[in-house]
Amino acid sequence: MDEILGNVLRLVGLNNLATLRKLGDLLPGPQANPFLGNLVNLKQTGGFQHYLPALHQQYGSVVKFWLGPSDLAVSVSDIDILGEVTNHLSVRPEAARKLFGWMGKESLTFQKPPETITTRSKFFPLLIGQSLQYLCSATHDRTARMLDGWSVRRDAIDIKEEFSNLTLDIVGSCSFGQEFGNTNLGQEIRTLFKHILATSQQRLEEVVPPVWDVKYRQWNQDVTRLQECAGELIEQRRKARTLNERNDLLSLVLNERNDNGEQFFSDNEARSSVLTFLFGGFDPAGSALTWTCYLLATHPEIQALARQEVARVLDGRLPELEDLPRLEYLNRVIKESLRLYTPNPVTMRLVESDIPIGDYTIPTGATFCIPICVIHKDATIWPNPDNFDPDRFLPEQEQARPRYAYIPFGMGARGCVGARFGTTQVQLMLSMILQRFSLTLSPDQEIVSQIEATILQPKFGLKLLAQSTSSSV
Repeated sequence: MDEILGNVLRLVGLNNLATLRKLGDLLPGPQANPFLGNLVNLKQTGGFQHYLPALHQQYGSVVKFWLGPSDLAVSVSDIDILGEVTNHLSVRPEAARKLFGWMGKESLTFQKPPETITTRSKFFPLLIGQSLQYLCSATHDRTARMLDGWSVRRDAIDIKEEFSNLTLDIVGSCSFGQEFGNTNLGQEIRTLFKHILATSQQRLEEVVPPVWDVKYRQWNQDVTRLQECAGELIEQRRKARTLNERNDLLSLVLNERNDNGEQFFSDNEARSSVLTFLFGGFDPAGSALTWTCYLLATHPEIQALARQEVARVLDGRLPELEDLPRLEYLNRVIKESLRLYTPNPVTMRLVESDIPIGDYTIPTGATFCIPICVIHKDATIWPNPDNFDPDRFLPEQEQARPRYAYIPFGMGARGCVGARFGTTQVQLMLSMILQRFSLTLSPDQEIVSQIEATILQPKFGLKLLAQSTSSSV
């Protein structure tokens, strides 16, 4: 019986693949290797942030490519079309499972409607209110310590590495209620987390899992151990009976109840939720802060204006949550940085039923790509799109642009649930940096972007010179 069922499933799979290939052949796009698809081209060009703009420039607003022998991907850069279809695309494709499966199958990343709607409605309130106050306090403490270290340095500082450690410690504190550097378990989580992210992009480029590869097996072992560590923290917290005394995310998740007064998140769901949040709050925030400091270092006149505003609004004290809306120019700087260097240059969804687009049909089973990096550089929307101009985000200019012209946190049912949390983190850290330092680019720094675990990062790090100003808090 099992053999018959297996044969039936294989026949269904072959039939689905035949349909994908038949309809995929009708879509514009490059020729693909029958075994590797366009993975070699994707890797050679340096990642999605380079590959997708080149494809759209050559083939237009709808373009297909293959992520292996059986994964048809279709990228659509027309924001009018995206506005019509993305709310109906709420499931992550296989490519996302390759990249983020380590978070656990219960992760919000992989939930389907209506479950994802319920979970997001519970999860979102946890990321504002108490969590933002906790974030503010943690950011003050950790950022001040980092800046104290800068004040005695005369050499160039690799801010990519600095911000990576800083944001992971801050989000780790907000997630688990402890500094990763202060406990053995915390240090192990930090090490495992960084190892996993450093090589997870390779999972997307693998046609089959390379179980023969020692590095791949080590990656799997690291994933298993990271989940065990998160589980140990949950168990420790329950035994300590301190849930009601803490405001970190883990405590809030474990305290959450449904309408019947029962625990809303199981321990596995809590573990996956916190690991998901740990990634979402660490890598994108670190990337956004890194690229924003790079842009300020290479545009001293804009840096000076931002510093003047910070000095005027804060008057020498640490930034509080209520100060952030008044930092209008700084907020425009951050928005423009997110446009030029969107942390996640592309987001993907699974096509669950055929999507007609003009003369084309995107077939069921395909991966639908939203090329944020292409949309944010569209010259018909953004004049001189490669220029760094924070005044693009003056209120009157924002109101005049189409709704989906600017989507740094994604769009539709799968938009980033932690967008406000991450933005707040960047606002707090950047204002503290500008209070104390003037930034310039190290003369020998080479700027090449690459994607690490879907997040845009400088390939060779990013070395800046930080000169103390007269202001210090």
